[in-house]
Amino acid sequence: MSESKKAENRREDSKAFKKFLVIIIVAFIGGGAVGFFGGMARKQGISILVWLEGAMAEIAPYAAILITTITLIISEILIVLSRKHYGNWNGEEEEVIERIERKLSWALLASNANTVLAYFFFGLGFSGMQTLTREDLYNVRVIIRFATLLAGIVYAMVVMLILQRQVINLEKEINPEKRGSVYDPSFQKRWLESCDEGELLQIYKAGFKAYQITMNACLVLWVITTLGIVIFDFGIGPMTCVVLIWLVLMLSYSIESIKVSKNRNV
Repeated sequence: MSESKKAENRREDSKAFKKFLVIIIVAFIGGGAVGFFGGMARKQGISILVWLEGAMAEIAPYAAILITTITLIISEILIVLSRKHYGNWNGEEEEVIERIERKLSWALLASNANTVLAYFFFGLGFSGMQTLTREDLYNVRVIIRFATLLAGIVYAMVVMLILQRQVINLEKEINPEKRGSVYDPSFQKRWLESCDEGELLQIYKAGFKAYQITMNACLVLWVITTLGIVIFDFGIGPMTCVVLIWLVLMLSYSIESIKVSKNRNV
């Protein structure tokens, strides 16, 4: 390495280190303040958390069905509009196809987000049943609530499949070279194989951006769950889950990067 490059590296490190030091000091002071006042408000915080958890567990079975229905209506409107615009396309204006694909992307996003929320509400509703006794299992209200909870997760899965099938099939009509069925376990692999270089680059850029955002989100969640141990008496469970996801994300990305670099040099 040349001396000029070494000097440039030292200047960059020195400039970046000053900002890094400020962030560390602010984070240290902020963390100490939150920990101090959080410890003082621990009892009140726990009572609020318990009340909130109970309230959300009560509405969870019905919230999943309501949100899935809203998602279905909005996504179907987007898909119907997309199909209508594609039917009226003159075969020349690429901007029309771009607008159609954006609508389809929003419909797919809504479907995927709804699925995650359905899992969330199912877990919430299930947690609300942990205090049930044997006698409660014969209570009609409890039976209805549990049936509604199961119906919500099944409903969300069915809606996800329906919406994704419609979106993917319309995409394949617009781009005949596309391959894959949503019912095929190897769908993602077949779909990627049918993408051109521009589409693959777009997917990889989006994937790397998602990786960066998720890494930062894991850091924030680690701070929250660590403080939650002190303030809300979370225990180590939530923090352990965050760290496991963090490790899986970091290791899978790093290992895959090493594999790709090896293949590139072969």
